[in-house]
This record gives sequence, structure tokens and C-alpha cells, in this order.
Amino acid sequence: MKAVIIANGNIKKQKYFSQIINRADLIICADGGASHLKKMGILPHVIIGDLDSLNLQDTTFFKNNNIKIIKHPVDKDVTDTELAAVYAVEQNCHDITFIGATGSRLDHTLANIFLLKKTAHRFADQKMAGQKIQCRIIDDNNEIFLVTDKITLTKEKNSFISILPLTEIVKGVTTLGLKYPLNNAKIKLGTSLGISNQFIDEKATISLKKGILIVIKSMD
Repeated sequence: MKAVIIANGNIKKQKYFSQIINRADLIICADGGASHLKKMGILPHVIIGDLDSLNLQDTTFFKNNNIKIIKHPVDKDVTDTELAAVYAVEQNCHDITFIGATGSRLDHTLANIFLLKKTAHRFADQKMAGQKIQCRIIDDNNEIFLVTDKITLTKEKNSFISILPLTEIVKGVTTLGLKYPLNNAKIKLGTSLGISNQFIDEKATISLKKGILIVIKSMD
């Protein structure tokens, strides 16, 4: 089952994101993310959070439309977006897309990127007997993927590919279809080696043997 989690970050391309959201089996809003959906004319299946980012008018609107609201205390140890991710995993979702997960708050942006790892691994180990969950963050200019084995991405106008280690060392990194190729390379955490590579084919493939990569397709 595919889930989309809408957080309260930046969303400008509403028509583009509406198409992604409407293809999901489960639509989850993390608190103020519900306001984005109201503007798009889309009703979520559930709203989760402490509701400190959702104004009273929008809260009343969703209640009147019988949308399930799971309210948590303001004083808690996890973000509303993480609560939404936990819920998606509990519903046995194997594919999770985060929208509105980046913005002006760098702390929240980084936490959400790291949440990709936690969602795909720790939650899966606890809830789904070790089954991996595919997850990604999509914003107005980037698609951010967690990769543990292999991924193939399609070229778009003015698009770039960057790969960043999320573990101390990533081994056996091989790329195809990119201007600056890697062949069974070892990449250490903190290096800028994988930044701003370019497509030379319509599709590019990045694979690895050990570790975890963040792969980002960026559009200028």
C-alpha cells in the first residue's frame, strides 16, 4: 500500500503534488500539512499531530467532513511528521512519500531526511518483520531517495544527480548514465565527491553493495 504524508513545509507546485497525492492509497497529514490539502481541494484520510499548526477554521472544516483526527500532546518527544510515519508503517504501507517535508526550518528539513532512514529500517524491523519500506521526500525542486541497493532515475530538464553517504562508509558504488562515473567506489561520510553529477542518458542508475546513500535529483 502506498502512503503520502503531507507535512507543513513549503509546497508551491500544487497541481503537480495533487497528482502524486491522488495516486496514494493512504493520505496522511502531519498537523498543519492539512492546510495545504484544503487549498488543493483534497481530503486526507487522517490528520495526526498536536494541532498547533492547524488553525481553528481548518480544524473545524475537516471535522465537519468526518476526517479522522489523532491528537497528540504538544509536549512530546517526536515530531508530527514522525508520528505520521509511524502510523503509515502501522497500516502496513510499503511505499511512503513525504511532501512538504522541507522548508525554511533547516532543523525540520534535516530531521525529515534522517527520518527516511528510520522509516525504512527501524520501523520496518519493528512492524513488518524486517521488510524494507521504500521512502522518499519530494519538494518543489528535489526528489530525495534513500538507497540501500539500487535505484534508476529519469532525466528531466535542468536536472542533476547528487549522492551522499548516510553511513560512515558506502562501498561498491557504481553509476551508469552519468557524466562522471563511479565504478565500485568507496565513499566516506562528509565527502563532496557525489555532488552535482549530470545525466548523459535518459536514465541513470546508482547501485551500491554496502551502506546507505541519499540520492537527490535536483532541478534548477
